[in-house]
Amino acid sequence: NGREDRQQEQLIRFRGDTISALEDMFGGVKTGKAIPQVALQEMAKALVEKALAHPTVLAEVMLIEHLEQFDPTLYSHVVDTTLLAILVGLQLQWEVKQLEEIAVAALLHDVGYMRLPLNIVQTGWGRVGSDYSLLQQHVDMGVALINKKSEFSQIIIRIVQEHHAYLDGSGYSTVQGGKP
Repeated sequence: NGREDRQQEQLIRFRGDTISALEDMFGGVKTGKAIPQVALQEMAKALVEKALAHPTVLAEVMLIEHLEQFDPTLYSHVVDTTLLAILVGLQLQWEVKQLEEIAVAALLHDVGYMRLPLNIVQTGWGRVGSDYSLLQQHVDMGVALINKKSEFSQIIIRIVQEHHAYLDGSGYSTVQGGKP
């Protein structure tokens, strides 16, 4: 219907605006600035508010419309990961505070890529070899950036530390030499 189509268009624009804002925030991190914690938390809050207001339309935009136009950039990946994390949290009936916290963690999960050489990041997805170990360092670098002049909660830091770790001990993280 017309109303749902307008909501979809608004959410698609909102997603694009969020990706642009995140790119600006992370651009500052590339040049050595601290993560703008307040702005990032406000972004997470806005994403949660949109998800709470329009969960079904958001899911449709994410899972139907967007998959047809997959955008492999880091910024779109981070925003899409955040939106999917919020949708899962909604299904788990999490409180708004929990949704906002997972949103902040998801927005930050790959911030460490900002400190890696661009050529490694651009060609590194799915690559193995010596560059792969450098790519894995984005987790440590992300945690260092998060801890630099900011006061994010320990749960946010832990999520970033463990976002490539699996329950069976495979994957990698910065906790206990690679095991969560």
